[in-house]
Amino acid sequence: MGMFSARIRELLMVSIVAVLVWLYAEGENIKTYEMDIPIQFVAATGQNLLIKPSRLDVNPHLTLQCSSAQWVQLEQLFDGSPLPVPLSEDLNAPEGNQQLLLKPLFTSLPIFANLSVNITEVKPAQITVNVKKLQTVESKIAEFTEGDSQIQDVVIEPATAIMHLPKDLLNNLTEQDVIQARLSKQLLDQLTLNQTHTLKAVQLLPPETVRTEDVRIEPSTAQVTFTLTRQAKSATISSIAVRFVLPAASAIKYEVSLVNDEDKLIRAVKITGPNDLIDQISERKIKIWADLKLEADELAKGVGKESIAIVPHIQKPDAVKLVEAPAAINLRITAKQ
Repeated sequence: MGMFSARIRELLMVSIVAVLVWLYAEGENIKTYEMDIPIQFVAATGQNLLIKPSRLDVNPHLTLQCSSAQWVQLEQLFDGSPLPVPLSEDLNAPEGNQQLLLKPLFTSLPIFANLSVNITEVKPAQITVNVKKLQTVESKIAEFTEGDSQIQDVVIEPATAIMHLPKDLLNNLTEQDVIQARLSKQLLDQLTLNQTHTLKAVQLLPPETVRTEDVRIEPSTAQVTFTLTRQAKSATISSIAVRFVLPAASAIKYEVSLVNDEDKLIRAVKITGPNDLIDQISERKIKIWADLKLEADELAKGVGKESIAIVPHIQKPDAVKLVEAPAAINLRITAKQ
């Protein structure tokens, strides 16, 4: 019985060793694999560059040879995120256009180099990227409020930011240009009047003279503290009465009438402006009119015509704006006997 057990143990050991040898051989067996790899072009250490495109529209397709064990390691290391590919400025590249051979570029990346993976083919084999050195300019930050809202006691932290921009845009900058901390109308409309507000991540925009996607601001946001003193809001006035405005001397000589009777009211007029004025207009505490202004020469020329078209002038406070201009109204002019 003892000899039989020893024989079984011996066979088991031999089988286990055989399996281990097979697994090792299988792991070392070189095979061909294919994979699509997303890449992200980044500036090499110490370089401040604008790289276009930074991502390719189609991920490069790699054909590589490696062992099964290497392939397993590669799959574990690669999480699907774009691999960073560092680039440096090539002063000899015409207008910054660099021709990149992707096979040696991929071979040099640590994820492949450290595993000694053999990359046999990359499609596309070559691409063109534009690499330009960026200039840095420090600029003051100023608030920019959309709409008719007004703020005071403004404190912006930090007070300045750094712009990274291509050299060819530097000439567009003037001493008056500042980075803008954008306070949107939608945001301001939600805040309480006559209170101090602190917004921690207000978006920073380059000056309009250099506002392109090629300009980067660091930091990209700022904290803005301010007191909101006036807000803007919008309203729709159900109807505005139309009235004729003409010289007194002309009123004696001419009769003015509407071609279409329904034009005596302009309906659904959209306005925007400071909260207090909009509220007073909506409550009819401030009246607005649609004036049809006619000068003496217009009246004289209109006699005998089927109609003339006049665009109404909306009489309103200057701070109140029309969302859309009113349409022209057709009038009929006749001479009084």
